[in-house]
Amino acid sequence: MKKIIYIICFSILIAEDNQLLIDDAINSYMDLLEKNPNDYEVNYNIGNLNYYKNNFEEAINKYNQALKTKDTSLQSDIYYNLGNTYYNLGNYQKSKEYYKKSLKANSTNEDARHNYEFVNKIIKQNQSQDQQDQRDQNDGEQSQDQQDQRDQNEVGEESQDQQDQRDQNEVGEESQDQQKNNQKNNVDKTISPEQILEREEAEAILNSLKANEKNMMKRRYMSVKTKKVLKDW
Repeated sequence: MKKIIYIICFSILIAEDNQLLIDDAINSYMDLLEKNPNDYEVNYNIGNLNYYKNNFEEAINKYNQALKTKDTSLQSDIYYNLGNTYYNLGNYQKSKEYYKKSLKANSTNEDARHNYEFVNKIIKQNQSQDQQDQRDQNDGEQSQDQQDQRDQNEVGEESQDQQDQRDQNEVGEESQDQQKNNQKNNVDKTISPEQILEREEAEAILNSLKANEKNMMKRRYMSVKTKKVLKDW
C-alpha cells in the first residue's frame, strides 16, 4: 500500500504548478500518518511536498520529526533536504551545517558533498565582499576626515590672515597717531620758552573773557524798586 502511495506522489510531482494535486497528496499522507504515527518516511514525504509548495517552515517541521528514524540513509536524505530548505531561506551557514551532517550520516552522498562545497564557496565570497565593503567604508571615512581637516586648516589660515590684517591696520593707525604727535611736539619745540609762556597767558586771559561773556549772557538783572521815605513834618 505504501509503495502505491509513493508512486502516486512522484507522479503528482511531475505535474507543474498543480498545487491542488499536491494538497490532495498532503491530505492523503496526513491520513496515513494518523494511522502510522511512527512511520518517519511519511513525515519525510509530507516535508518534501511542503518544500515543493515553498512552505519551508512546515517542511522543516516535518523533516525534524522524520529525523527520529534509525535509518542512517534516510537521515542523510533528510539532512540533505534540510540543507536545501535553509539554502532557499538564505541561511547559508545553517544550510552548510546540514549538508555536513548529511555526509556524516552517509559519506557516499555525492549530492550533499557537491552542495556543501557550493554553499561553502558562497559563504567565503560573501565574507570577502563584506570585508571589501568594510575597507571601502573605512577609506571613505578616512577621506572625509582628511577633507574635514583640510577645510579646518583653510578656515584657520583665513582667520589668521584676517587677524594679521587687523593687527596691521591697528599698527598703521597707531603709527599715524604717533607721527601726528611727533609733528606737534616738533612744532612746539621750535617755539622758545618765553613765547610759550606769553601764548599760554594770552590764551588764559582770552578764556577768562569768554567765560565772563558767557556768564553775562545768562545772567538776569532785577529792576530796582524805589522806596518811599516817610518824613515827619
